[in-house]
Amino acid sequence: MGPLVPTIEEILKGLDCMYRRENIGPGLWMNQHQLIYNYCNSTSMATPLAPPTMIQATPIESPHKTYVETPCHRIYSKFEDYITNYCEEVSEKLLEFKAEQLLEAYCREWSDYRFSSNVMHSTADYLNRHYFQGSKEVKSMFHMTLVIWQKSIIDFFQDQLIGAVLEAIQAAREGQKSIIDNRFIAEFLRSLVEMEIYEEFFEIDFLKTTQEFYTLEIQNLLNSNVSGREYLQKIHQRIQEEQIRTQLCLHGGTWTPLSNLLLQIMVRDQLTFIHSNFEALLDAQADLELKILYDLCSKVPNSLKSLYGALETYIKKYAEDSLTPLDPRDHQTYVRTLLDIIDRFQSIIDCSFSMDPYFLKALDSAAMVFVNENPVISKFPKNQRPMKSYDLIAKFCDGMMRKGSKIEGEIEMEETQRKVIKLLEYLHDKDIFLKIYTKHFARRLINGQSASEEAETSFIAKLTEEFGCEYTFRLQKMVQDTQISKDLSSGFKDQKSEASRATKIEFGIQVLSTGTWPSFQLINLNLPRDLMTTVEGFSEFYNRKFSGRKLSWVHTQSRGELTSMAFKGKKYVFGVTTPQMVIMMLFNEQLSYSPEKLREASGMDQKSAQIVLGSLAKSGILKIEDSEDEVCLNLNYSNKKVRVDLSRITVDAQETKETEAVQKVVDENRTFIISAAIVRIMKMRKQSTHQNLMTELIDQLKTRFKPKVELIKKCIGIMIEKEYIRRNEKDRDIYEYRA
Repeated sequence: MGPLVPTIEEILKGLDCMYRRENIGPGLWMNQHQLIYNYCNSTSMATPLAPPTMIQATPIESPHKTYVETPCHRIYSKFEDYITNYCEEVSEKLLEFKAEQLLEAYCREWSDYRFSSNVMHSTADYLNRHYFQGSKEVKSMFHMTLVIWQKSIIDFFQDQLIGAVLEAIQAAREGQKSIIDNRFIAEFLRSLVEMEIYEEFFEIDFLKTTQEFYTLEIQNLLNSNVSGREYLQKIHQRIQEEQIRTQLCLHGGTWTPLSNLLLQIMVRDQLTFIHSNFEALLDAQADLELKILYDLCSKVPNSLKSLYGALETYIKKYAEDSLTPLDPRDHQTYVRTLLDIIDRFQSIIDCSFSMDPYFLKALDSAAMVFVNENPVISKFPKNQRPMKSYDLIAKFCDGMMRKGSKIEGEIEMEETQRKVIKLLEYLHDKDIFLKIYTKHFARRLINGQSASEEAETSFIAKLTEEFGCEYTFRLQKMVQDTQISKDLSSGFKDQKSEASRATKIEFGIQVLSTGTWPSFQLINLNLPRDLMTTVEGFSEFYNRKFSGRKLSWVHTQSRGELTSMAFKGKKYVFGVTTPQMVIMMLFNEQLSYSPEKLREASGMDQKSAQIVLGSLAKSGILKIEDSEDEVCLNLNYSNKKVRVDLSRITVDAQETKETEAVQKVVDENRTFIISAAIVRIMKMRKQSTHQNLMTELIDQLKTRFKPKVELIKKCIGIMIEKEYIRRNEKDRDIYEYRA
C-alpha cells in the first residue's frame, strides 16, 4: 500500500508557516519536503507540461487549455498565488513609511522574504528538478519568488527607493551626514543584483548623477585657481572615497565603469592642467603627489609620453643650477652633488613612478650629459676638460677609501660605494677613470693608506660585477701583490744578516709586478749606507728565492720617516720620500750646499733634483738663496705639529703631470683592446660584413669606453696588416678570419 496522498491545503499550511516564520525547524522542513514529493507523485503526467511562466494561465475550464493540469503545476500555481498575496501585504505595509524610513523597512521585509523563499525553495526540491526543465522565464521556485517581488514591490516603489539611495550618496559626497545607514543601501542594492536588475534600475542612473556631480565640482575647483598639488590631492581623495563606497555599498562590477568615468572627468579632460604642474611638483619635491599623478595618468593611454621628455629636461636644468656655484677644486663637494642629484631622481622614479622604464631612460639620458659635461668642468682650461670629470671622481674615490675618510661605518661606506658605481655607469670613457683611479689605488697600497682592506675589496667586487672581470683584473692583481709582499717582508726580516740586524732602520718592502702596476719614474739615487746595505740584502734574498727575475727600485714611490732635533732643539718626525730623505740626510754633514753639489752627492738627475729641492724649500725645511747658487738648512723652521708629512707636496705635483699624460696612455691601450676584440669576434664569426663588425665591436666595448669610429677603422687596418683578417676578394665589404 503506497503513501497517503496529502491535500494541497496541508502543503499551503506549511508554506504559510515558512512565510510567517512560525515553528520553522528541521521537522517542518522534512514534513513539507515529503508532502510536496508525495503530492507530485500521486498522479503520473499524461501530457508534457508547457514551461511555467509568470503570465496567468488559462483557467482549467477553458476550452483553449492546451495541457493537462498535473499535481506539480497545481502546487506551482498555488504557491504563486500565495506569494503574490504575501507581496501585496508587504507592499501595503511599506506604504506606511516615509521616504527616509522606507529603505530600512524595505530591507527588513526583504530579509525576511528572502529567508522564507530560500526555505521554500529547498523544500520544493522535486519541482526544481522536474518541473522547470526547459523554462526560460522561470528557472526555479526561488526565481519565481524574485520575479513576484520585483513586480509587486520594486516596480511600485522604484522611484522612492532609488531616489533615496542616490540622495544618500549625494549627501555623502557633499560632506553631509546621511540619515540612511550604508548597510541598508548595500542590502537594497544586493537585492537588485539578485533579481538581475541592478544595472538597469540603479547603475545607469548612478553613473549619470556621478558624472553631473564631478563635472561641476572639477569646473569649480579649476575656477578657484587651485594649485596642481591641491588638485591631485583632491581628486585622489575623491577617487578613494568612491572606491570605498563601492566596496561598502555597491556591486563590485560598478567600479570599472565608475573608475573610467572618474578618470575621464578628472584626468583625461584635465591633462593640460596636470602636465603644466609637473615641474612645480618636482620643485616642491612633492613625491606623494607625483605618485598620484603617475598612478592616474598611467591609466590613461599616451598621457605619460610628454612627461618623459619633461623629466629629462628638468633633470638637466636642475643639475646645471646645482653645479654652477661649485668650486672646481673641491672634488668632494662636486662628486657629492652628482651623487645627490642622481639619488634624488632615482628615488622619485622608484617611489613615485613605480620604476617606469621610460622615466629611468630619461634619468639615464640626462645623467649621461651632466656627469660628463657640466658647469664645473667648463671652468677648467679647454685642454683639461675632457679628463676632468674622470679625474675629480677618481679623487673622490681615493678620498673615500683613504685613511682619515669622513665616511663612518661599514653601512655608510657600502651605500656610498653603491652610489659611486651608479655614477660610473654614466661616464662615457670608463677606462680613463680606471686609469686615473688605478694610480690612486697604487699609492694607497704602497703607502699603506687604505682605510680598510674590506672596503677596497668590496669596491673592486662591485666594479667587477658591473663592468666585468677584465675591467678590474689589474686591481685584483695589485691586491695579490700586496699580500705577497707582506709575506716577503716577513721572510726577509727572519733571515736577514747580522749586519742588517745591527742597523736601526725599520725596513718594509713592496714588490710590484711590471705591467700590472702603473709605470713609475725610475731615478738614480745614492742611498745612505745603512739603507743601501738593507736594500742589497733584500736583493740577494729575493734573487735566491726567485731566479731569473730582476728588481728595479722605484725610489720615487718609497717613503720613510726621519727624526730630527736640528730645529731649535724641538723634535720633529718628518714623513718623506726616499729622494727627500737622501737630500735631508746630506745636511748632517754641513749646513749649506750648492745645487750642483747636492745633485752630485744624491746621484739624481737635474730635473729630479730640482723637484725635490723645490718641495723641501716650499715646506720651509731648506732655504734657496736669491742667487740660486746656495741651498741652506733653515734652522729657524718651526711647525706646531710634531709629525709633518713632506711627501704630500711632491705627490701633488706628480698627480697633475700624470693626469695630463693619461689620455695618451689610454689611447694606446684602446688600440690593443679594440684589436683583441676584433680577433675574438672574427675567430668566432669567421666572416663578417664591415657594418656588423662595427656594431658588435661597439656593443662589446661600450661598458668600458665609447670607441671612436676612426680608431676602430685604424685597428681593422692594423689587423689586416698583421694578417689576422683579410678582405673577401669578391666583396671588399666582407672580412674573413685567417686562422
